[in-house]
Amino acid sequence: MEKIRAVRETAKSLGVPFVLNARTDVFLMPIGPEPTRFERTVERLRAYRDAGADCLFIPGLYDRDTIAKLVKAVEAPLNILANPACPPARGAGKNRCSR
Repeated sequence: MEKIRAVRETAKSLGVPFVLNARTDVFLMPIGPEPTRFERTVERLRAYRDAGADCLFIPGLYDRDTIAKLVKAVEAPLNILANPACPPARGAGKNRCSR
């Protein structure tokens, strides 16, 4: 979070507009016991958002219901790594694979 804050503050002080994308690999690696992954991901992504990240990247997450829950829990733009396991973006409304 310190690095995200520092980058955000530096860019702001220099007047450099950009999108800061922060990533967690909890689902990609996978990190930790399966029952704890969602809450660990929410905790990390909220901290990144609060530190100044504009977008949050969660590679390795492909379950439509979990993606929808994460969108609601984090309340920030999310990036999901699309692959054949990802739900289709077309016609998916707010629960698209990428937002």
